[in-house]
Parts: sequence; structure tokens; C-alpha cells
Amino acid sequence: MSPLKPQQRRLIIPVALGLLLLLVLIAALV
Repeated sequence: MSPLKPQQRRLIIPVALGLLLLLVLIAALV
């Protein structure tokens, strides 16, 4: 297995932020 490329590692931040936003929206709806 090859290590994460810089591009892939950079993608983690927006994905994590998106998941956090989803959790906040769900918490607001419940």
C-alpha cells in the first residue's frame, strides 16, 4: 500500500467539515 498522496490528504479536511455540518444539521432538526 502506498502512503496517502498530498491531494488525498487535502481532501480529508473538507470531508470532515461536511460531516460535522451534517451532524449539526441533524442535531438542529431533532
